[in-house]
Amino acid sequence: DMNKTDVISFFQELRIYYGGNEFLNKTDLLNDAENIFADMKISKLDIKRIYRYLDKNVKKETSASKKHANGEEDEFEIDDDDDDDGME
Repeated sequence: DMNKTDVISFFQELRIYYGGNEFLNKTDLLNDAENIFADMKISKLDIKRIYRYLDKNVKKETSASKKHANGEEDEFEIDDDDDDDGME
């Protein structure tokens, strides 16, 4: 069983093994990658969807992690001084 970070790492390593994003456009390499998942019934379309998801979301998570590690503040701050709920 793999957790989310294991799956992300696995697909990123697979991408590196096959030479980057270009392998998604090369039929022979994509067929080779599909054979890895044959017993799990994961198709080429599923593989492409996974990489599309990773490209979109992992970059966001990485930049947010870097900001947090550098001590930068988020774009949105909660202002506790303005207690404007009408109850006094």
